[in-house]
Amino acid sequence: VLLSIFTILIYIIIHRKLYQQFQNQQFHQRLQTDDTNFISSFLHVDSNTSPQNTCVLPDYDIWHPDIKKVLTAKFPTDNCDKSFEPWTQLVNSTWHVVNQEAELCLARCIEQVRASREVILGKWMTPGYVDCEFLEAVCWESGVESEFSGIQFPYVNTVGENSHPNGVPLWFGKSVEFGHKVTGEEIDADWNGVEKCGRYIDNETHLFNQFRDVGYTHFLNYLGIYSTPVTDRPLFAFSWLIDLAHEYPDGPVRFDDYLTQFFERNREILDGSFIFISGDHGIRVGDHVTSEIGSFERNNPFLGISVPKKFRDEKNGMLEVMRGNSNQLQTHFDTRATIVDIIMYQPQTAFTDRNPLSIPDEKGHSLLRKQPEFPRTCATLPIPSQYCICQVKKTKVKDENLKMRLGQKVLDHVHSLIEYHYSTQWNTYEIEVKTHKPSAVHFQTMITYNPKTHTATVAKVVRMDRYGGTASCTTIYLDTP
Repeated sequence: VLLSIFTILIYIIIHRKLYQQFQNQQFHQRLQTDDTNFISSFLHVDSNTSPQNTCVLPDYDIWHPDIKKVLTAKFPTDNCDKSFEPWTQLVNSTWHVVNQEAELCLARCIEQVRASREVILGKWMTPGYVDCEFLEAVCWESGVESEFSGIQFPYVNTVGENSHPNGVPLWFGKSVEFGHKVTGEEIDADWNGVEKCGRYIDNETHLFNQFRDVGYTHFLNYLGIYSTPVTDRPLFAFSWLIDLAHEYPDGPVRFDDYLTQFFERNREILDGSFIFISGDHGIRVGDHVTSEIGSFERNNPFLGISVPKKFRDEKNGMLEVMRGNSNQLQTHFDTRATIVDIIMYQPQTAFTDRNPLSIPDEKGHSLLRKQPEFPRTCATLPIPSQYCICQVKKTKVKDENLKMRLGQKVLDHVHSLIEYHYSTQWNTYEIEVKTHKPSAVHFQTMITYNPKTHTATVAKVVRMDRYGGTASCTTIYLDTP
C-alpha cells in the first residue's frame, strides 16, 4: 500500500505570544455594550448558546461578494469552448443537472434584470423548482472525487495559529499551543517552547519513524516521486507545497492541470494507494481574511482522502463511514489517528474494521471507523476558542469606550469588535487591532470577560498580515504556552 500526503496552503512563520501580562487583569468598571445585529455571511448559526453540545458547521457561500472581489486569476471560461455542452437545464420552472460528471451544482435566481440598475441575487439552492425567469448555475468537478472516489472533509478545524502548531499534532500527535475552549476550560500544551523548539526531537514518536518501523520506504519529492521504479516494499510519499495558495484564494487553479496530469499518469499506482490532500491551515493573510468568511476559512484547512480501489465497494463499508465522518467537526489529531490506523491496526483485519477505536496516546479518532458518539464540538475537541469554526450568534459592538478600553489591553487602536455568544455567564469578544505607522500591523485575538468578577483573559494574539520587518526591533525569545 502506498500512502501519499500532499500538503497545501502551508507557509511557516515564526510567531510570538504577545501580552501575556494581560491575562486575568481586572477592569475598573463594568463593561457596557451597545449591540446591533450582526448579519452573518453564513446561512446557519447557533442561537441557543450551547457550545458544549452543538456545533453549527460553516455553510460557505463561495460566491459571496466579499470573496469575489479578491479573485483575480484568469479562469478557463475566459476562452470558452463554444462546443461545450451545458451541464444544467431550466425547463418548466424546474432546473436540473444533465451532466453526470458534475460533483455539485447550485443555482440562484437573478431578479430585476430588465429595468433596474441593480439586480437582486437570490440564495444558492439545489436542483428543483424555481420561481424566477433568470437563473445562474455553477457546477464543480473534482478529479480526485470522481476518478478516485475521494471524500472531502470540509469541517476540519485548526488547533493552532499557523504551520508549526498544526503540523506538530499531525506528525507527532502533540499540542504546542495553550488556549481555552469555548467553555472556558484550559487547553494545556504537551510541549512548551523549549521542548518544541530548543531540542532535537528525533527520538520522539512521529509518522516517519512509524512508517519505517513497519517496513515502509520513504520518498520525499515534489510530485515527481513515481518516476522512480516501485519496489515490492510499501511506500510512504510526502510532498509539501508552500506558496501555491498561501494568501491567494484563486492560487490553486494554476496547479489544476499539472495535478490532473499527475493523477492520470500514475493512475495504476494511485488506485492501490491511500491519498491524503491536506492543508495545515487556510489562507491566513491578505485581503481575504478581513471578511467574515475569510476569518473562519483560515482556521478551516482542506482535507480530501482517497482509499485504494479494492476498498471502495459497499461491502467493505469504508467509504460509507468516511462520508458520515465528513459531516462532523474534525481536527489534525483525527487525520493523524487515521494514518496511524492505516499503519498499525487496519492491516490486522484486512482493512475491514469499522468499530470505534481509542488509540493509546492519541487525541484523535480514525476517519476510517465510526467515531465515538459524543457531540463533536469546540467544547469536546482540543480546539482553542479563537480558532473555532462552529457558527454562533454574533453582535457588533459599537461602544467606543469599550473598544478603547479593550484595545488598550492589546494595542493602541481597535479596528473592530464583535461579541460571540458562546455563553450567558461571560462575554467573548473577537477584537481586531491595527497599529499606526511606522510599524503598522494588524492583530486579532479573543478576550473573555467575566462581568461578575470584572476580569478578562486575553487569548493568543495572532497576526492578520505578513510580518515583514515589523518585528525586527523586538527581542528574540521562545514562544512559550
